[in-house]
Amino acid sequence: MRALIFFVALSITSLFFTNSPQRAKTDIQPTRLFDEYRLIRWEDEKARLDNFAVALTNEPDSIGYIFVYDGMDICAGEAEARALRAKRYIVEHRGVPWDRVIWRRDGYNGQFEIILEPIRRDVAVPYPFRRLAVDGHLVETHLNKNCATRMAAIKKSTFKN
Repeated sequence: MRALIFFVALSITSLFFTNSPQRAKTDIQPTRLFDEYRLIRWEDEKARLDNFAVALTNEPDSIGYIFVYDGMDICAGEAEARALRAKRYIVEHRGVPWDRVIWRRDGYNGQFEIILEPIRRDVAVPYPFRRLAVDGHLVETHLNKNCATRMAAIKKSTFKN
């Protein structure tokens, strides 16, 4: 009889905990990244951003993250300018709501890199994907040639095909 009462109590208790409507944040890391690229032509980058926008449209419960890494192959401030351009393209040209696209500078990686990753809202966002350290210290050096020209080209990028 005690066993039966225990079993019934256990069954009733399990009903309260398994049907909880709230979802817990999970720490699932993606097994593969949606897309990643380094310094590529703007026309090629737009094609990748188009694919990213389509993925976000098909996954309405996801936020599109643009993780950007600084590097010695670009000018100071260029990584942020490229990330802002990518977000503007996805929002203004592809029509993805602005609050579904987030860019984040994840540090210095030695080489400029952008990672595009749609992440479900209930998944904890990893931080950071990569970091470059030399002798345990983060080292940041940038290109110093033609920076004004490079930054002007980024700002003048058009969204027309």
